[in-house]
Amino acid sequence: MKKFLVSMLRFFKWLLLGTVGLVVLVLGCWFLLPDQALNPEARKILEAQPVVPAQQNAYYALWGLTASPELDAFAVGRKVVDAQVAAVREKGYGAQFDPASIEGATTYRRRVPAGTFCKSRGETAHCLTALRAHRGELLAELAAKDVYVRRYRGLRTYPHFEEAMAVTSAAPTLDWAGIREISELVDASIAFDMERPAQRVAALTDLLNEIKLWRLVGNEADLLIDRIISAPLLHSKYRLFSELLAEYPEIASAQGELVAQMSAPLTAADTDLRRALNGEFRGRAFLLQSLDSKGLPSVFSAEDHEPSNFENLFASRLFKPNATVNLSFENFRAAGEFYAGSAAQIESGRDAFAKTAYRFSYFDPRYQLYNPIGKILVSIETPDSFGSYSDRLFDLMGYTRLVELQRQIALNHIARDQVSAFVASVDVGLHDPHTGKAMTYDAATQTIWFPAKSPNFSKPGVPLAVTLAR
Repeated sequence: MKKFLVSMLRFFKWLLLGTVGLVVLVLGCWFLLPDQALNPEARKILEAQPVVPAQQNAYYALWGLTASPELDAFAVGRKVVDAQVAAVREKGYGAQFDPASIEGATTYRRRVPAGTFCKSRGETAHCLTALRAHRGELLAELAAKDVYVRRYRGLRTYPHFEEAMAVTSAAPTLDWAGIREISELVDASIAFDMERPAQRVAALTDLLNEIKLWRLVGNEADLLIDRIISAPLLHSKYRLFSELLAEYPEIASAQGELVAQMSAPLTAADTDLRRALNGEFRGRAFLLQSLDSKGLPSVFSAEDHEPSNFENLFASRLFKPNATVNLSFENFRAAGEFYAGSAAQIESGRDAFAKTAYRFSYFDPRYQLYNPIGKILVSIETPDSFGSYSDRLFDLMGYTRLVELQRQIALNHIARDQVSAFVASVDVGLHDPHTGKAMTYDAATQTIWFPAKSPNFSKPGVPLAVTLAR
């Protein structure tokens, strides 16, 4: 019995010493290990300033697009952006800013009911039919909203698009619903002008400029929201062109060079997400760097809980801002490189990439000894979730390939019984971007199509398709 008691005392002594040693080790790591230096590449992204001269930047004019008619749209946009940047500089990440006071008293009024006549997501079978069915309303709107339409067309005069606002979760967003309505007014104007042979070159030039505008916005957008929201606008332009080509197939030869420019398919630059994901990282890093010892405990507690001094002290030791930003940067860099690949590469590597995402483990001492709160915050990020945005862009790329096939068939007067063989014979650059296989021709419906992966341009289960001239 005596030996047993001695053994137990020895065991508890070493257990106590081990526990004390472990506590000392953990506290030593928390309180003594310094924060990391920022990754140089991450620092470069975070410290980057706008490089596009304001007078060349369509971003400002887009912000002023829906301002009161008597105001200068570009000047309004410049004031809105500068005021938001100043508010964030003064009050930090959480600064609230409402541009309403700068935009004037009689800003653009949306339709009632709001929305477009040609619905996205495949809800409208034929946009030209929808526009013509509302000809009277659209012509009245074109006259009443002429100032906004002229402002909108003026966007094309700017050679670049660069977001210049501070990236925060509270930053206002562009009035995309209003922009979409004005854009449709321009589509209606193009559609109606195409009905008059003498106006067709001007109408097609107008549409080409629309395509160039929204490709520019998509390619130069630094934020994922603007990159992705601009994609349906670009799709609407290609869709309008496809329907016009089906109705007026003679334009493929009569205005051959102009039409060829319009149907040029999207390239890898149009689907590359690296620039937009750098912008997402910038916003995420700004948030992480704005968290301090008072703000951190509230991330993990109830909204009405006032953190104690003890909680504030430990939160400040368990969170290393730079180390957290560095981890987040690696997440976004990996995502950017992955989503810069082809659709086939992304599809084949999707499962493997999802497994590479940073995951926090409560049972791994490496995660507990240094920056545990930061590692938890980074583990919430899911870089593999950007796949839906990538699918959307590759669907759009595939649709532009369909339009180019449609143009070539009209230009070369390919007989209907030869279309299937023609579609099968073209270069891989006009194949389904997701599978690499040739597009499908349906003789019964006179359509060329491929199955979409995203529901953003068609109803679920309905392929993306273009209709050939009858």
